[in-house]
Parts: sequence; C-alpha cells; structure tokens
Amino acid sequence: MNDVNHWIGQPLAALVSKESQVKIPMLLNNDASLNESDAIWRHINLTDHQGGIIPVRALYMTLQNGNDLMRCLVCRDLRSVQDLSNRFNSIQQDLQNENFELRASLQQKEQVLDAQTFNVEQIVGSMKQSTYAQVINETVQNLERECMRALLNEAAGDHQRAAKLAGCELQDWFNKAGALKIS
Repeated sequence: MNDVNHWIGQPLAALVSKESQVKIPMLLNNDASLNESDAIWRHINLTDHQGGIIPVRALYMTLQNGNDLMRCLVCRDLRSVQDLSNRFNSIQQDLQNENFELRASLQQKEQVLDAQTFNVEQIVGSMKQSTYAQVINETVQNLERECMRALLNEAAGDHQRAAKLAGCELQDWFNKAGALKIS
C-alpha cells in the first residue's frame, strides 16, 4: 500500500518514469470504453514512494456516472513477471557460462589428446621393431580404446550408458576399460 499512497491527487505525468512519459498521450488518446478504441494495454513504469520503478500494463477508460464522466486507469502489476524474467535471465547467463567452461574444458582435453597421439614416424618406427602379431595386437587395442572413448564421450561420461551402447555388461565394460587404461 505504501507504493500508491503518494499517487493520490497527483497528475499521471508525475507518477510515471521519464521513459514512460512519451507513452502517456498514446494511453490517454485510446479510451478503452469507446467502440473505435483498439483497447491496447500499454506497458508503463510508475514510480513508487522511494523513486523506484513499478512496471505495469495500463488501460485507460472513461466511465459514465450519471451525468459525470470519471476517468479511470486500470493497471496490472508486472513486478512478479519482472522477477521471473530476471531469474530466467540469470539462469540463462549461468548456463551460458557453464557451456563456455565445458567447451573450454573439452578443447583443453582435445589438445591433450592431440599431444598424446603418436605421429606417423613413431608408428612406423615402432612397427619396424615389432613382430607382425605385436603390431596387430597393438592396433586392435588402440582401436578398442578409441571406440570405448567415443562411446564414453557419447554417453557423457556415464560408464553404465556407455556399456549399454557397446552392448555389453557393465562389469565387462569396466574390465576392458581397466585393461585399456580408460577412466
């Protein structure tokens, strides 16, 4: 109630914020009680007793009271909507920050993986020093490791979901992941 006591006896132009001053003529020239009116609710900002802002949707109309015409401004308080909007914007900002951090972390992990990847000369040199069976065995292990990492990545790090995607039991997944040094 403290918000509106200072409004009594004041002209409408004195009750609205500077930004809303330009909307007052449009509001008052659109009498919702007239048939030719488009009856549009206008967003205006009223000022409270401390100079703060109270966002409202306003509709102006004249009312007949016998021979007298009474001017009436109907307002819907939008503070709760504004609070929800502010909370939504805050949460959206938090999600954007989290998304940025996750992308940065992923990029960092990709750089680490790139640094750990053997180059072609190292692979060829290693193959020359190994038997054919050793090369095949190492190739199979590398392919299994990369496949398991891809499945784990697709499962967002959830080992149980990755095992399901691989079509194996969870214990078998963990046994294989341990043998291939996948965390």
